[in-house]
Amino acid sequence: MNRQKNDLTHRCAEGSVTVEASLSLFLFLAFFICLMSFYFLLDLEIRMQSALEDTADLQASYAVVVMGGEDGEGMFTGVMCALDYPAAKLSLVNQLGSSYIKNSWIKGGINGISLLKSRYLVGGDRIEVIADYKVSLPYLAGFSIPIEQRAERRVWLGDKSSGESEDEEDEEEDDRIVYVTPTGVAYHFYADCSYIKVKLTAVDAGKISTMRNNGGAIYYPCESCKPGTSGTVYIAEYGTRYHVSSSCKAIEKNPQAIHLSEAGSRHLCQRCAQKAGNGG
Repeated sequence: MNRQKNDLTHRCAEGSVTVEASLSLFLFLAFFICLMSFYFLLDLEIRMQSALEDTADLQASYAVVVMGGEDGEGMFTGVMCALDYPAAKLSLVNQLGSSYIKNSWIKGGINGISLLKSRYLVGGDRIEVIADYKVSLPYLAGFSIPIEQRAERRVWLGDKSSGESEDEEDEEEDDRIVYVTPTGVAYHFYADCSYIKVKLTAVDAGKISTMRNNGGAIYYPCESCKPGTSGTVYIAEYGTRYHVSSSCKAIEKNPQAIHLSEAGSRHLCQRCAQKAGNGG
């Protein structure tokens, strides 16, 4: 009788150890999953914030002078009164990477990211790019976490230096050296502006259809040098044409230095305006 009791007690003790071990393993796995989930969420938010900051930079620079036809130097001639949502969304997707978004926990993927809460000219001189999305946790079906992130920038609207009279400021501005091209309708503050000093990159013509410039636009063949569909062609990061030769006459701008007072009806280059607004 006593032997049977001892065997039963021994088996109960072994069962208790097994339950405790199983419970400990479950708690360890739950802790590990929570820790990894925190890491994945933190990584996603960091990537999203970085992409938002870059998108806000781009939108702030193009928020005032955008939407409209382009002149001979690629300058925009129209004026926009709201945020360019398609361009902002494209910029955000390009910064994050479509493959990353597809494999992330963002509910709905690319379509699950909304920028419709973004605001233009907040306080009269700022722009807010706001990303609104939900995160679905793979181990909690039907449960999602709403997340909202934002980036804010000041739109370049011009500035005046304090301590100068308007007459002195106007006189100083008229004497400033600017740069123009023979056929352009814009003037430039900087001789190394990318509109007049184009930086070219050699690429394979067979891959040109998959490439996009820094603004997300596709490249078209140059009407002057008429490049083919094979071999090496040349593109610029902000241009919309590809060329068979780096010395194509459509690329050469031949800039000339003049006084601002001689600029006539030319308007300020948008990129120079952005650089000057950032203290460049």
